[in-house]
Amino acid sequence: MTEKLTALMNHELELLKRLSMLAEKQQIALIKHEMSSVEKITKAQEQLSEQLKKAEDIRINFLASWLKIPRKDAGKLPLSLLEKNFPKEESLKLLELKASVKDTMTELKNLNTTNKILANRANNSVNKMISLFTNGKNHVCNVKI
Repeated sequence: MTEKLTALMNHELELLKRLSMLAEKQQIALIKHEMSSVEKITKAQEQLSEQLKKAEDIRINFLASWLKIPRKDAGKLPLSLLEKNFPKEESLKLLELKASVKDTMTELKNLNTTNKILANRANNSVNKMISLFTNGKNHVCNVKI
């Protein structure tokens, strides 16, 4: 049973790493103002997020049936409680996996925050340019706009 849980968590970790890689690509696309790339990356992120949600549901259902607890409780169950019931070697694997998931989630959060800031700045720049051209009091090459 411990191998199944480890395999499920490894799958979730891989999905998180792929999301993180996409966030890095999205950041580069935002910096270069490649909006078609941003759109494609966003769609890929949405698909991966759905896969991650399904993987999480599978893990929670597995824990609920394995430990014979309600699904709601299985979703809130910290790994630290599970580690105590595992052999030492398996417990160490879980600790490493837990640390990797935490690091990847932190990295993903930071990338997403930066991407949000970049997207907001791009939006503000476009809005300022539009307002300059639609203001009515601006002149470009002695032609009233």
